[in-house]
Amino acid sequence: MAIPAHWSQDPLFPETFSNPKFAPHFTIARPPRNLIGKAGYYCFDLSCPITADTYTSVLASATVTLTAAKELLSGESVFALSRPPGHHAGTSVSGGYCYFNNVAIVARYLQREPGGLTHSKIAILDIDYHHGNGTQEIFYSDPSVVYVSLHAELDYPYFTGSREERGDGPGEGFNHNFPLPPGTGDYAYCGELRKGARVIDEFNPAYLIVRYEHDVISMMPITMTNASKPGSRHVRE
Repeated sequence: MAIPAHWSQDPLFPETFSNPKFAPHFTIARPPRNLIGKAGYYCFDLSCPITADTYTSVLASATVTLTAAKELLSGESVFALSRPPGHHAGTSVSGGYCYFNNVAIVARYLQREPGGLTHSKIAILDIDYHHGNGTQEIFYSDPSVVYVSLHAELDYPYFTGSREERGDGPGEGFNHNFPLPPGTGDYAYCGELRKGARVIDEFNPAYLIVRYEHDVISMMPITMTNASKPGSRHVRE
């Protein structure tokens, strides 16, 4: 499947965004019709340019994770290496280098695939320097999925990721954020990880999906933690 021909080979960036703060004053009657307007309507930052090859690339990434999910149904643990990532992508919005939310796609696949466990409970453990605002949004009202995120406090995407965000409606109590202050080292990080693991253990899921990004270690230029490379091995174990 190819992206529509009217998309340019040149990167397309939005100029404005659909900010929810406008909602009390007016309702957007319909999505914009021009390409730059559409880019801003379905994106929340400038990190997701769209070119003629974008759709092919993000579809391939999602397909890798779905292939891994099919193997998981056989009872084996599976590792899927896929880029671009996905946890910033929401139900109908891209951002943070994320176009499709691969983890969310896999969770729904496991819940609906005939070979899976009917109405399976899914646990998602998100280990990343940044909060997975898209994954949180998708499952925020869903009690069949518990979401556990370890991420930097007061960093991108800035507006989500607090401990007070616990879910909504039937999903209340199934969203668990563990924001980590600047300077968090290996000992404190692993302590918060153990708390998240207890949440998952109590939930007793049929499947555990771990989304792991190596940007949590201190040698990465964007990172303000003191988590070390040797410590990251303990996290993976």
